[in-house]
Amino acid sequence: MTENKETAQFQAVLLSIQEAAKQICTIVPIVQTAYFAAVSLGDLKTAVWQDWQRLWWVPIPFMLPALLWLASLLSAIQVFVPPTVGEGGSTSAAYNHIIKTRYRQLKRSLFLAAGGLLAMIVAAAVYLVCIPPPPPSAP
Repeated sequence: MTENKETAQFQAVLLSIQEAAKQICTIVPIVQTAYFAAVSLGDLKTAVWQDWQRLWWVPIPFMLPALLWLASLLSAIQVFVPPTVGEGGSTSAAYNHIIKTRYRQLKRSLFLAAGGLLAMIVAAAVYLVCIPPPPPSAP
C-alpha cells in the first residue's frame, strides 16, 4: 500500500514539473514574438548600416535574448522526453532519478528564460544609449 502512495506522490511531483514546463513553452514564444516585433519596428538596421565602423557590435546584444529564449525552450521541451532508466533498480530510485533529471531541466529553462529577459533589458539600454536618433524629417 505504501508503494502505491509513494508512486502517487512521485506522479504528482512529475505532473507539477511538466505543468511548469508547459507554461514556459507557452510564455517564452509570446515574449519572443513581442520582442522581435519591437526590434523590427525600430530603425536598428538602418542606424547600424549608416555607422557600421562604430556600431558593428550592436546586433550582438539584440540577438542574445532570442538565443537564450531558444535554449530555454529546448530545455523545457526536454522535460517531456521519455526517461531512460536502468533495469533492476527499485521503483522509488527510478522515480527519484526521473524527478531529479526533469527538475534540473526545468531549473535550467527558467534560468535561461530569466537570462533572456535580462539580455532584453541590456539590448534596450544599448538601443537608447548607443543608437543615434534618426535625422529630422524634411518639412
